[in-house]
Amino acid sequence: QGDDTPHPARPGGPERDGGAAALAFADATLRRGPLGLVELLQERWLPAGANLLLLVDQFEEIFRFRQEGSADEADAFVALLLASAAQAAFPVYVVLTMRSDFLGDCALFHGLPEAINDGQYLTPRMTREQTRSAIVGPARVFDADVEPALVTHLLNEIGADPDQLPLLQHALMRMWQHMQARIGSAGGRERALLTMADYAAVGSIAKALSAHADQVFEALDPAGQRIAERLFRRLTHRATGKRDTRR
Repeated sequence: QGDDTPHPARPGGPERDGGAAALAFADATLRRGPLGLVELLQERWLPAGANLLLLVDQFEEIFRFRQEGSADEADAFVALLLASAAQAAFPVYVVLTMRSDFLGDCALFHGLPEAINDGQYLTPRMTREQTRSAIVGPARVFDADVEPALVTHLLNEIGADPDQLPLLQHALMRMWQHMQARIGSAGGRERALLTMADYAAVGSIAKALSAHADQVFEALDPAGQRIAERLFRRLTHRATGKRDTRR
């Protein structure tokens, strides 16, 4: 306690600073085995009394990586998560998010189905009123509103398909940008209100994202367009049905 020299395993030492040496030390420790994270915690990696939450988003990508990348590395990663959650020496909590159509694939990993069965939470589909709140709520935070006719039109257009929610989010963002430009051109005299005119300007929910992508693509020079085309062809791993995943 009387030594002011930074210690690599103490809070405030280089491992806590996120430098190259810290990352190399952490990576080597985590790769030692399923208890690699516990070993880091034993070295006082976290302040006393701290809880650790590991959030692994879009966990379904591990199945593509296991098939096309490294099965051994994928197995080791899942084993590390399971061992970290199962041990009781340190308060470590693990949350995985994945699409429900990949639940069956979890049987590829020993112990993963049992862990998921112990703590599974299936996100329910949003109701129509919840979706309405998601449309009008953010606008009202910024002292704006959404025309009732537009709210009804958007609700009818997305229907009950949860896959439409990201497209709805993008369309609302584009409508908001269009409204701000419209108000700015009017000298700020207009009310901050999203209208059917803003909706028509950006296109339908189904077309707004594609139109925006075309706009960005056309702004690139020929070399940039070739790079963008190659990049976007590699963003997604194609599979049967709706099981496409990020590459």
